[in-house]
Amino acid sequence: MMRVAVADKWRILICAEVGNPRVFGLFGSNSNKYIGLDIGSSRIKAVGLQNNNSPRPKLIGISSVPTPPGVISDGAIIESKSLLPAIASAFAQAKLKVRGQNVVLGLKGLNILYKKVVIPFQEGPAMAEQVLREAQVQIDSELDDWVIDYQILTEKDDQGQVAVMIVAGKRSMIEEVHRIMLELGARPVIFDCDIFAISNVHELSYKESKESSLFIDVGKDSTKVLFKNAEGVPILVRSLSIGGGHLTDSMSRNLSMDIHRAESLKISSSQSGTMFQDQQLAALVKKHIDELLAELSQTIDFYAGSAENPAESKIETIFLTGGAATTTGLAHAISQKLRARVEFLDPFRNIEISGRVHVPEDIQPHVFATGLGLALRYFGDKPE
Repeated sequence: MMRVAVADKWRILICAEVGNPRVFGLFGSNSNKYIGLDIGSSRIKAVGLQNNNSPRPKLIGISSVPTPPGVISDGAIIESKSLLPAIASAFAQAKLKVRGQNVVLGLKGLNILYKKVVIPFQEGPAMAEQVLREAQVQIDSELDDWVIDYQILTEKDDQGQVAVMIVAGKRSMIEEVHRIMLELGARPVIFDCDIFAISNVHELSYKESKESSLFIDVGKDSTKVLFKNAEGVPILVRSLSIGGGHLTDSMSRNLSMDIHRAESLKISSSQSGTMFQDQQLAALVKKHIDELLAELSQTIDFYAGSAENPAESKIETIFLTGGAATTTGLAHAISQKLRARVEFLDPFRNIEISGRVHVPEDIQPHVFATGLGLALRYFGDKPE
């Protein structure tokens, strides 16, 4: 069965049907309410949507709570016992029920692999088997250790070839989060890639956009990058091993302060605009931004060098998301380095907000992009 991405509905996922050993599809629900749960290293965000298949979904609950220290590292659960009450707190603060609710969860960090390949198109199961063979080339462990999904990006060319995005999620991580959600009484119906969730919320919020867009999600442990062309098809996905937490660690070491004080100083000085008033702190921030820019540039340059048509690698707009994206000077530096307009993605542009819902005013909207993008998923939304 040929699955082709279309401009207004890019959907690729890892499914929660963890009993299936190989390529996955969805199992679904008749409910029109879905909750996106973004479990990050710093904070847990819960976003509830009603009628998420409509042109203007309704926000029915939202929250952001601190992730207990040491519980999550680069998307991996280090200590699950403390995670359960933190997730329950996120639901409670959002005034969302847990039991029986459809929950969509994001995968990130070392637990997710992406690979774009060009392979001969085949019908039905033969295509899935071919994807598995391609996945084995990229994965240096047993396929049964991974949950694999794919999506065809293009129609067949003259040689019968199609471009395919293959995504693999670490099975142990999926099963662990699946177990935790079941213990809380929720229905974990979909696991999706956090960077694709951001792309999906962009499709809803910026329907008028016909530009090629680069998405940069700056988290605590890593930075995710996705570039999609003017037709809305993702053609480059990367995860960079540098995030806001690396600046915090640098401040802690070089300024001789504990990690918690360093994090508080980073946040407060960035919010107040005083980050560059201290020469030593300014030097550390500049070094951090330069390192992140170097990895971004290397990623973009590598893609541009391999692109058949140089025009396809032109970046028109850059959207920033993630808690560490507001680091003082970062947005300007990215704009100057990549020579493109930069803005913080607003996930609420086409969202109806219920009168009883309080959107946290102390948290910038772009921080909720992943959670809201996850909540936009629903059974049957993936092209078949």
